[in-house]
Amino acid sequence: MKKFLFLIFIVFISNLLVSAQSAKDLEGTWMGYYDCGQGRTGVRLIINEVSNNKFSGYFQFFPHYSNYSKNVGIGVTKISGEFYSSDNVKIDLTEWIYNPYNYMLVNIQASMDGTSSINGTMLHSSCGDFEVKKQ
Repeated sequence: MKKFLFLIFIVFISNLLVSAQSAKDLEGTWMGYYDCGQGRTGVRLIINEVSNNKFSGYFQFFPHYSNYSKNVGIGVTKISGEFYSSDNVKIDLTEWIYNPYNYMLVNIQASMDGTSSINGTMLHSSCGDFEVKKQ
């Protein structure tokens, strides 16, 4: 029984260490795109603070090179998020720094592919894919 409890303890501690290490891997600058009603939009995600499994930073968006013909705005928001596991990363756009006309804050549900990309979905009915790669 003692060996079994010790094994459970080791597995529990290992999971905590892996989660904390993976959450720390979010820190940095990520570049990519998201799809919404205005079409494909470029994005720069800057995660500059990670504490345990929570993080914060900035979400900047701008016209994507494939979508210059549409009227895509330029904007900046603050973000906060939580890392539950590599398959469950929640990013909340929390406060406008610069809000172009008729844009709204839309949260993101994503997963990490190793330490080099984050892929997910913008959580609004007019939106779709979100993908960024670490710079």
